[in-house]
Amino acid sequence: MSKEIARLNFEGKLKTAVEEPGQVQQELDFGAWQATVSYGFPQRDGRRPPGTSDGHGAALVAQVEPDEFLVTGVDASVGFHLPGRLPGLRMQILAAQEGSYQNGTWKPARLWNGDETDRGLNFHENDPAIVRVRLSKF
Repeated sequence: MSKEIARLNFEGKLKTAVEEPGQVQQELDFGAWQATVSYGFPQRDGRRPPGTSDGHGAALVAQVEPDEFLVTGVDASVGFHLPGRLPGLRMQILAAQEGSYQNGTWKPARLWNGDETDRGLNFHENDPAIVRVRLSKF
């Protein structure tokens, strides 16, 4: 997978977010899409994320197609929204596949269900995953 990450980085399609003191949320701009990275758990609706106890949260988001992204992280949640709109308005997640690249081809291992995608894609330090997410506007 390192070749795919290197290519996406070279093409300017890869962005990272690293938790900083007092900054428990960050926005990553992908033009037609924004990714919101929130650190720490639990994350409750309408409340500020708690951050991690020692500031180790991180996320990597790469745009592989106009409406598709590779996402991974450590003690972070990543959600998507349209610029200028609240999360969940006029957009939806069509699919979120956990998987990996093998010989340059994405190989899905399992499909994340609605409980795993409803309030962002949650990545925990003790359960690493790479997710390819396909989004849609309406």
